[in-house]
Amino acid sequence: METSLCVDSLADSLVYITLSQATSQDVSVFQGASEKLSQWETQPGFYTSLCNIVASSKEIEVPVRWLATVCMKNGIDKFWRKNAPNAISENEKGITRFKLIKCIDEPSDVIALQLAVLIAKISRYDWPREWPELIDVLINNIKENGNEIRRYRSLLILSHVVKTLSTKRLVGDKKLFCELTSKIFPVMFEFWNYTIDIILSADAEYRHSMKFRYDLEMGLWSAKILSKLTVYGHNKPHLSPEAMNFMGVIFEKTKTLLQFRLTLIDEDERCKNLIEKHSLTLIKVLFSVLENHPLSYVDFVLITLQHSFYYCFTDEGYKLLFDSILIRWLNLMKAILLCPEYKNLTRSQPDTSADIIEKVKETKTAFFTPVIAHEIFYKLVNDYFILNENDLNAWDADPEAYAAEKIGESWKYDLKPCVEGLFKGFLKQYDEILLPIILNFLNSNKASPDPNDMVAILKKDAVYNVFGLSVFELFDEIDFDEWFSKILLPELHVISPNYRILRRRIAWLLGRWTGMKLAVDLHPVMYSEIINLLEPSEDMAVRLAAANTIKDVVDDFNFRSKVFLEFIPRCFQLLYTLLEQSEECETKMQVLTLLSFIIERVGWEIAPYFDSLVNYLPLLWQHSVGHNMLRCAIVSVLTQIVKGLGDQCVTLERFVILVIELSLDAEQEGHVYLLEDGLHLFLAYVENIQHGDKIFPMFNYLPHLIETSTEHLKVIIGIATSMLVLSPDNYLQMFGTRVINVLLDLLPDIKYEAVIIILEFFETCIKVRPYDSTKLLINFLQNSLMNIDERQEKASVISIRLSIFARIILVSNELFAEVVEGTSNKHNFSRDIVFGHFLDSWTNKMNIVWPPERRKLLGLALINLLTAGSSIVLVRFNAIVNAAVEVLNDILLHEGNGIYTDSLIFVDNGNNVSSEIEEQEVKTCHEIRISEITANDPVHKVDFSWYIRSQFKELEKQIGEENFQQLIDLVTKSTMYQINVYLNNL
Repeated sequence: METSLCVDSLADSLVYITLSQATSQDVSVFQGASEKLSQWETQPGFYTSLCNIVASSKEIEVPVRWLATVCMKNGIDKFWRKNAPNAISENEKGITRFKLIKCIDEPSDVIALQLAVLIAKISRYDWPREWPELIDVLINNIKENGNEIRRYRSLLILSHVVKTLSTKRLVGDKKLFCELTSKIFPVMFEFWNYTIDIILSADAEYRHSMKFRYDLEMGLWSAKILSKLTVYGHNKPHLSPEAMNFMGVIFEKTKTLLQFRLTLIDEDERCKNLIEKHSLTLIKVLFSVLENHPLSYVDFVLITLQHSFYYCFTDEGYKLLFDSILIRWLNLMKAILLCPEYKNLTRSQPDTSADIIEKVKETKTAFFTPVIAHEIFYKLVNDYFILNENDLNAWDADPEAYAAEKIGESWKYDLKPCVEGLFKGFLKQYDEILLPIILNFLNSNKASPDPNDMVAILKKDAVYNVFGLSVFELFDEIDFDEWFSKILLPELHVISPNYRILRRRIAWLLGRWTGMKLAVDLHPVMYSEIINLLEPSEDMAVRLAAANTIKDVVDDFNFRSKVFLEFIPRCFQLLYTLLEQSEECETKMQVLTLLSFIIERVGWEIAPYFDSLVNYLPLLWQHSVGHNMLRCAIVSVLTQIVKGLGDQCVTLERFVILVIELSLDAEQEGHVYLLEDGLHLFLAYVENIQHGDKIFPMFNYLPHLIETSTEHLKVIIGIATSMLVLSPDNYLQMFGTRVINVLLDLLPDIKYEAVIIILEFFETCIKVRPYDSTKLLINFLQNSLMNIDERQEKASVISIRLSIFARIILVSNELFAEVVEGTSNKHNFSRDIVFGHFLDSWTNKMNIVWPPERRKLLGLALINLLTAGSSIVLVRFNAIVNAAVEVLNDILLHEGNGIYTDSLIFVDNGNNVSSEIEEQEVKTCHEIRISEITANDPVHKVDFSWYIRSQFKELEKQIGEENFQQLIDLVTKSTMYQINVYLNNL
């Protein structure tokens, strides 16, 4: 059995025994059986045996047969494709398909469901070519009245098959699905209508029968099938009379089902749920057509708006609804309001669309009259925006969960975001109608409610919700400074448990309006009031709303950190207390993210206020085991603290190294979650320390990370560069060979941007330790020297490659000569040929080198070579001089009176640091180290004009005046004229 599995009774028996053992509660028996089943997955005949077991409905117990279907389903995912490794043979596939069709009458519901999914998976691969009869068999079974269980199961299978086929997106597959739709749509529509009629005409006795439940399920499945066929089986549904007919009857059928649902008082709750699911499915058809085929939905825009208004904004219609379908109708109205295809004609739309768009605009304008707009607005505000008893109970039961932000697509399933989205969409489209209504509403509700009048407080909360959601439209209409000073501030000071509702809403409102219109001189007052809401005595939901508002005001474009500084101590202390007292992981993450953001925005001035947070983070880290997202937030905050502390971050060394090690170690459970944040912490820490002995061992993790993935290459190279600059000798000795070899292996296979990052790192190596780095990079240098002109590379890559050689030349001609010599030996070319070819490539590429700093660097190196005593260089004297003149044209500034100065020179101010560098804020130790390296770079230290003059004089000494003049004569008169002008008559 373990080597081959034949189709016979013995094989079936062995598989049956193993499946039985796999359902055992004994762990050892279960594990052994599971391993056997895994081994047999690739053996011929295994799936035939599974089919035989599934088909033995009377002889074999349900758990074993159920497990057999699951094994088959998993095997299909892995081995059914023709090109899959260990693919199931065509013969066995045929036997499997034949036996599965015979299992349609399956009596067990759980196994029938698995079979439906299994058959649908196979249909994705085999229909219609290898399994053309599948759909016909299912449709014929559905048409037959004699065998109810067969009809029931066939409809279940067909629903899964249609769902699966509708997801295929290749052009040929979509065409086949359209053909399938034209074939089965009439049958399914007729069956759906027939089933709906049976359901609606059911008497009390029939409603309590199992047959009634079956009818409900078949009605639901047929509706789902029609949904997929309508949306994905028609390129243009409006051209299909059948599809349009189906969508047309949805409105009345939905209403009838909702009315029927109210009559199901004593029936099984499952029956009510099936009716609700059926209604939701029908509304989903409308929403999907509107979303995928908006131009086909034009004829239903008016009736949709009418029904949405009826259900959501009239008492009669509202009584028919349940929460989920209420949200669907509201979202349908919003979708029509915001549908981009109904606003402007796009290039992808045909010319006839202009008439359609105009028709929709006229329909919407005719429907949304001032009277209707008024009714919708007041219904939203007085019913949907008002916090109800369930909201208040949820607040009291778990304020942290209640205060959690509802983001993403929460509008699809949560009523509050849904109605707020509808309100904003409505206001955006019909602001001219709504603005007077809103202004009148706000002005008539300015008065502060009685603290004991909960109804008035809840209404005022809704008023402020409207106020905040309408911020852009009300910008020119409202004096928010007056509202803040005369209304909001007094209400914030009201001491009453009921006023927590308004304090939370006002905190949110300030976050919406502060960045828009609050006067700058009122910002300190606003900061103080918001921070007051963080007090531990305040309600947790209010405190979290205040925290969100602080995030908004700190994120404001006009935020001034100096004004906020005086509030930092108290703000940090209260946020730290909130962090301690919160219980939910998500809340802690929210507060930590806020702290991190404040630190980032305010900068180094915030450092004195870190003590409490720094002491708390290690404790929180210990208690957050298993909560990886919380740990990510901790690492993010720690990174900002390290940046804020600067070189004082060494006081956190032990904790920082612990966190970095846990983040980078691939053996740790949270490695995948913490890696990115851990790398940024590593980088921040290395950039802010003066000595790195204890952090150096952490770098051992990085080469493996580079080998595994280049996703984080940029930050890893940043760490490597920082450590190199921090301690060049230690770094190159400990990690140089391994890191450079890993990076060299990557170069041929990575994108242009990553090549730039690696080459810049190599250049930094040459800058700080040219001799040692040249030895480490010798293979790279030899290949680059030989092939510099043959590579199809971008200008920036060539610029950096040439810059690396230029730096070696400026350090030592002998060192460069060794590279040339090694290249000639390696490639079996003479030294003169290699060197000459390289110089020709260099001078030819000078016109694509950029920026000016690199052009000057290459110019310095070329001029340097003139005195190297090489005839290969002197033969190219004209080309080198021309290149030098082009560089002079780019970098010299004319000061007047025939005086030209090198614009790239850093003027020494007595501190060995250029004035240009001093103008920048050097915040980190790494930036200081980099500025020192930059200040000593020949590009910024050597005057190019002076250097050319000096090298020319040295060359004249070496070869004599007559020979030098002969070289000068090779240069064109125009070039020599420029040389004389720039060098003041050379």
